[in-house]
Amino acid sequence: DELSRARRPTVESFLAYRQTNDYWAEILATAPTDPRMAALFRTVIPDIEAVTATDIQYAAQAYLSDATAWQLEVMPEARAAR
Repeated sequence: DELSRARRPTVESFLAYRQTNDYWAEILATAPTDPRMAALFRTVIPDIEAVTATDIQYAAQAYLSDATAWQLEVMPEARAAR
């Protein structure tokens, strides 16, 4: 249920996007040079809906580990004394 509620906004957003000229313009602009894009546009909703909790857990285990974690600190620049 939680996964379904999490994916619903993405699917609904894409369904709404398909009703716009921008969607069709993007297909027309990319499909002639990259046929994979046309296939992507046809299968994106079923692909999103096919993701399972197990898929997400597997991806998390593969990519979200302490060994690959990093931290970024943004520190203020020290000002020179006047």
